[in-house]
Amino acid sequence: MPKWMAYEMRLMAERYVSEGMLPETGDIERLTKILGRSLHSYRDFATQFFVVQQTPSNAALSRRIISQPIV
Repeated sequence: MPKWMAYEMRLMAERYVSEGMLPETGDIERLTKILGRSLHSYRDFATQFFVVQQTPSNAALSRRIISQPIV
């Protein structure tokens, strides 16, 4: 990873830890306009992800991916 990228990732992580991910006024509307759809809730994402993971082929793939070490 280039030094500049590591530096910027560190800055983003520090900001996330200190400020959190609270949207400011207008952020939701701006993102909705950019995406062309409403934002998904975490609950909807997790439910959809869980349903997809229940299919036999995806469950086996997920177990392989999760068991791989992060390098």
